[in-house]
Amino acid sequence: MPVRSARMLQRSGVGTPATSAEATPARRAWRDPYLLLALALGLAAALPTLVGPGIVATRAGGDSPFLVQRVQQLSTVLRAGHFPARWMPDAAHGLGYPFFHFYAALPYYLAALLDMAGAGVLWGIKLTQGLGFLVAALATYGLARAMGASSPGALLAAASYTFAPFHLVNVYVRGDSLSEFWAMALFPCILWALVRLTQRPTPGRVAALAASYGLLAMCHNISALLFSPLVGVWLLGAALERRRAGGGRLLLAGGGALALGLLISAWFWAPALRDQPLVQLQDQTTGYFHYAGHFRADDLVQWRAIHDYAITGERDPFSAGLSQVAVAAAGLVALAAASVRRRRIGLPATMVVLTVGVYTWLITPSSAWVWDSLPLLPFVQFPWRLLSVQALGLALLASSLPRALPG
Repeated sequence: MPVRSARMLQRSGVGTPATSAEATPARRAWRDPYLLLALALGLAAALPTLVGPGIVATRAGGDSPFLVQRVQQLSTVLRAGHFPARWMPDAAHGLGYPFFHFYAALPYYLAALLDMAGAGVLWGIKLTQGLGFLVAALATYGLARAMGASSPGALLAAASYTFAPFHLVNVYVRGDSLSEFWAMALFPCILWALVRLTQRPTPGRVAALAASYGLLAMCHNISALLFSPLVGVWLLGAALERRRAGGGRLLLAGGGALALGLLISAWFWAPALRDQPLVQLQDQTTGYFHYAGHFRADDLVQWRAIHDYAITGERDPFSAGLSQVAVAAAGLVALAAASVRRRRIGLPATMVVLTVGVYTWLITPSSAWVWDSLPLLPFVQFPWRLLSVQALGLALLASSLPRALPG
């Protein structure tokens, strides 16, 4: 075949050789320099957790030594042959405490397994934190690419999400919020699986959505509560968009996947819900833990070029970052310009804009009536927890920026 004809066929996607991206997607993906850069950024974010003999010590915004206690107690229970773990036998001054019965603890299982494999408790924690950064970077890159972003755009999204202030806060300021930190890694995994399912429903993609959603339910109760409405609305929107071309089948496949995810995680949440009347929960939603004292207003964005992670009587780092918001705003402008040229805005872009808008609004005092009305929402305690979902939306907005830049 003449060289010119071969090039024309390759450009059109017809008659490409068996080594094309479609034939070997996994092999080609790992040759993508932008993906490798995204993983390098994840490793850079994790580096402070990996250097030195101990773990990062936090006090003002959390208490990282709790990680040591929880992993050691979980290892003790697993070594005794009990699964799933329900009890911390030596907690509460030796009286025991049903921590694992009510608190989704999937990352602690990973750290405990690493401990049991010989890494030790401290390195089990450190490796679990490092892996969480890598998963977040990889999944955000994959999600952005699945939504049509260029490789540089996907890299920018991965960077924005990996270094989002609230993402770093969960490790380096709060410390003991390991489950919430890992939930942020699972958010892009779930949407990545969902986007791929909406593009072409297959049994493998149904399984991927079910597994990632089930892992979130086992990872952090509150994060699953906050993220589930977004997943449901996105799926419903995709089904309505394709209502004349298999929308019902898509809704059935997606709904079945989410139901399967709940089923495979029911060993945790079903006993926890059943036994909820046996514990005292009033202190979880009153006093300092009442949501009314934790809305963001003027401090929704920290107006500093370099984010300040200190906690004092006057300020805290639980805000969006200035550079994070600036890059997302530029991405929003680029997305709007592209939509005007095409005279349409697709469902993924619509969902990203709605995600940023709705979850940002829920962090502000103007949404207090929603917090007052929904029965489970007060258990979130801190409206700034929604910075986690907002961060993913901002990162996906940022992915549109490189397409608008020449060269």
